[in-house]
Amino acid sequence: MVVMCSSLGMVARALGDFAAAQEALDQALALNRAIGDRRYEAAVRADLALLYHQRGDNQAAREHAQTALELAVALGARCVEGTALTRLGHALDGLADWQGAEAAYQAALRLRRELGAETLALEPLAGLARLALAHGDLTAAQTRADELAAALEAGVSVWVDELPQIFLSCYQVLCAAGDARAARVLEAACARLDSQANQISDATRRQAFWEDVPAHRALLAARAAQEGKR
Repeated sequence: MVVMCSSLGMVARALGDFAAAQEALDQALALNRAIGDRRYEAAVRADLALLYHQRGDNQAAREHAQTALELAVALGARCVEGTALTRLGHALDGLADWQGAEAAYQAALRLRRELGAETLALEPLAGLARLALAHGDLTAAQTRADELAAALEAGVSVWVDELPQIFLSCYQVLCAAGDARAARVLEAACARLDSQANQISDATRRQAFWEDVPAHRALLAARAAQEGKR
């Protein structure tokens, strides 16, 4: 039941139905507390951290991510630790704690690679690319984006919660650098989203998918801007 609620919450989040995601993840957290499963509690709190970050409440995101991290470290749950660190990075970035965000992303990247989870390493790698770009270090940003672009072009074969954000981060850096690969990355990202959106029959929910998830909204705007230049 806990896993089902958590999974439903993350699916709803990816579709832009944040209210349903909140309800499902809150229920999962309550169930975890009732049965005392701290490992799942850590995972659910990490998922809540991502949801709150995408809703713009980075203080709540930081609190959930920090609790998830502490639980994961205490339990030796290293995969969950990597997730919590990544989402702590998002929250700290949103709170303008640049140094803290970079430290969290770096720690997540090291841990993911130690575990051989190269695909999951793309999430903190994208975070580091965004931070470098935001602070005017285009050389460092492009080094990260080169890694992202190579992985995305090769194809991501496992579920990654933040794949649209990875595409967006890569596109933004390549675009800033005047790299011709930017157009291909944007096209591939939007093709994936178009495919998902076309499976949503309800017009209101389809609109939420495009407009309520920050990365989806930004990719849609980028495509519109590119089309406007033609």
